[in-house]
Amino acid sequence: MRYILFGCGHAGAEALLALGKNNVECFCDNSCAISGNVAYGKPVITFIDFLDKCQDYIVVITANNNNGDEISSQLESHEIWDYVFYYDEIKNYVEKNGQKETLKYLGKKTNRQKFKADHYKELLREKREQVNYLMEWITPCCVGAGQGYIKAEQSKSLQLAREVILLMQKLNISVFAVGGTLVGALRHNGFVPWDDDIDFGIMRPDLKKLMDYIDGKHLIYERCESGVGNYRSQNIALRKHQEELVFEKSPYCLSVLKGSSIADYAVVDLFTFDYFKNDYDYNDYRELIISTKRKTEETNDEKERLIIEEAEVLGNKNICDKSRQVSFALDSMMAYDHLHNSKWIPCDVIFPTGNVKFENTFLPVPAQPEIFIDYDIPNYQAAPDDMGLSHRIMQRNRYIREILPSIEFYIEGIEDIDLFYQPYLSLRKNGVFALYVVEKDYLYRRKKKKKAFEDIVKKLRKYEVEFSIRHNANTTLGVIRSDNSEGRYLYKHIHEYCYRDVNHVELENEIFKTLKGLIVSEEDNIIW
Repeated sequence: MRYILFGCGHAGAEALLALGKNNVECFCDNSCAISGNVAYGKPVITFIDFLDKCQDYIVVITANNNNGDEISSQLESHEIWDYVFYYDEIKNYVEKNGQKETLKYLGKKTNRQKFKADHYKELLREKREQVNYLMEWITPCCVGAGQGYIKAEQSKSLQLAREVILLMQKLNISVFAVGGTLVGALRHNGFVPWDDDIDFGIMRPDLKKLMDYIDGKHLIYERCESGVGNYRSQNIALRKHQEELVFEKSPYCLSVLKGSSIADYAVVDLFTFDYFKNDYDYNDYRELIISTKRKTEETNDEKERLIIEEAEVLGNKNICDKSRQVSFALDSMMAYDHLHNSKWIPCDVIFPTGNVKFENTFLPVPAQPEIFIDYDIPNYQAAPDDMGLSHRIMQRNRYIREILPSIEFYIEGIEDIDLFYQPYLSLRKNGVFALYVVEKDYLYRRKKKKKAFEDIVKKLRKYEVEFSIRHNANTTLGVIRSDNSEGRYLYKHIHEYCYRDVNHVELENEIFKTLKGLIVSEEDNIIW
């Protein structure tokens, strides 16, 4: 087998000597200035030419770790999975075993896979060390407010929270901020920068009052599945009851959803708390939490878990309508996440609730929020392990393409953002997962300066739209404003449009028309 080396800088020169000039076919490089020339006696081909011939060669990424990571993402976005890194695995192997043995070893695909796995393990170890070091010195308060798409998601959640609070006031029900929402209120006077939903606590007597009210007035359903099945059920409910309040019961909480689909929705979670008789020992309740947790872990059926939890609640004669002591309910995920607690929460720590500034509004909080937070999230001022991760968006995006048709708008220049903006909003409102895609290496091949990528990203954040720096091979439809043959070739795995002088209304209509032609199954039509 012969080799193609991806990257013709210093690492490329080193790899060429290590593997042998006679064994290397050529270099590939994303740089327009280099491609088409000769480096170290070997031709340098463009990425376009590379796609035509890479299947016949072993691909070696010859770049430093930062550039190598970008190249690996570029390869995998074109479904090229068989590649290896020169640094540090091949380099070390050559130094230890020599060129001949290295070539023999690389000839087996399983060995190449091991090299790649070892590379990522080492990269992950380095990143963990880096993150641990930074987290020792950076507090969450140093992080600025959420920007871009996360800010848009936060705004939707806050708007829904206001609606929920108004409903609670109408029913004379008290709710209070808990979890990440209370942390944000105390630490940031608003959202935790990477959080995008609202968490409230509610006492069981008030929850019963709420359930009696919404019965027959709003859709309420029980979660039966997790993962993609859960999001599919949510999407069907949202599509049938667009812009209405939808209530979902689960073993974790009662969720209030509102939107047009899972591409464009907000959520407020209500976590149940119980009053317990004043003579009930907390250690006995803690043992019940542990035993109930073990029972629920014996099944993956969400509905069965809820049945187990509700049976334990009904069977606990120490739960009452009012007392001096409170704790997290058994039919709330919080009970199982708070085993660090060793005593009851005094009722006067929660009631009467107060209000604190949260973004541009006020939210209800426990009477003594600084004391309550020790029961909920001890050491809340410290940086959490998941700092910077928006779990709801990450989990949704893991499954959304299996449920909704998806559109990617490929950006060639900053002017494209405005052309696609109204179609982006309209598609999201109509149950289509639309997002922008801006690829640095593609812009570079199109002879765009590095600053073009930075300016595009800055504007995308300003518009608060969701974007990716890599296209997805499984996208239903791709849209690119170009009649350039290179663009058509790069995205041949998807449907493509080329626009120069088309306004956004015509573009939007054409996209919807094409999507309808691509949705072939009855199930997809129901969901969309």
